[in-house]
Amino acid sequence: MQRVPSARGGEGSWSRRARGQGPAPAASLEPSPQGWSSVPEPPAGSRSASSTAGGLCAILLPRLHKDQARVRAFLLDEDEVPLTLAAERPRPPRPPRLRPGRWRRPAAATRDGERARSLLVDALALRTPALRARGTAGSCAWLLEESLPGRHVSEAEAATVAGLVAQELVEAWGTLAHALREAPPPSRSRSRSARAEFDALLRLPHVDPSVRRMGRQVDALVRTAGSVVVGPCHGDPVLGNVLRCDTGGLALIDWELAGFRPLAADLAKLALTYPRSDDALALLEREAARVCGARWRGQVAAVLVHWLSRWRATAAVHQRSGRAVHQQRSLRRRLALLQALAR
Repeated sequence: MQRVPSARGGEGSWSRRARGQGPAPAASLEPSPQGWSSVPEPPAGSRSASSTAGGLCAILLPRLHKDQARVRAFLLDEDEVPLTLAAERPRPPRPPRLRPGRWRRPAAATRDGERARSLLVDALALRTPALRARGTAGSCAWLLEESLPGRHVSEAEAATVAGLVAQELVEAWGTLAHALREAPPPSRSRSRSARAEFDALLRLPHVDPSVRRMGRQVDALVRTAGSVVVGPCHGDPVLGNVLRCDTGGLALIDWELAGFRPLAADLAKLALTYPRSDDALALLEREAARVCGARWRGQVAAVLVHWLSRWRATAAVHQRSGRAVHQQRSLRRRLALLQALAR
């Protein structure tokens, strides 16, 4: 029998207490608020990585809460090598506005993610997990990679590690000039509806009054971006996805969101690691200018506005999962960084 953690609350929230003494039939599996869900072993002759991953996706994904888009499971292969399975349920289809055919099928997104990961992993000096398999189960995309030994970064070294990871990413992008291109800023940073959502965010009671007056400055800053530099990105290089290896080096894990995105997005996520916006701005001045050029401020601002314009949807999800405090802290940091950029 293989055991995988059952989803609880939101993405990345898992219980560590094992329950159950034997395999349970697939029909009886239900996500438990605590404990583990038991997954029966695959039939003889079907123990390949792809069939195992596809079977787990078929069991776990239909049982996710409607607010959960992703699930992660941990298992062992036949040689007792620890593996991590990450699967993503597709979002509801979006209407083909502005550009017909712009929205890609999950399979196309999976191929793009695989190419982006391959390019960036080959160029990075950081250690990365070996990819065992990648594919789709129905309309869901999944990947199976080896787990790396190590520990999460401590709070005392967080700022130093964020700077090192940003530097490594920028140096890797410097060797991938053939894979970089310029594209329009994210549509959400320019659309009228997104602007209305951003204005509504600024009027919330817990938003600092000094932040509420920066709407026009942000508009002008986003317009200076003109275009953004797009290339292979990790997608979520937060410190929770960085490990300190036993050898002392750093490893970048959890590549299921890899794809071709604005480079400023990866750097902004690392900059938001810093509690003080001045420190975050110093990191961006040092690294973003090297890959985004003289208009780096506008590019980072466009990415932040793109994220912040979805605050209402993410607030509802965090409220239901009991993480409202976490979401408010994240909003404050993003707004403070946006204010620092607009000065």
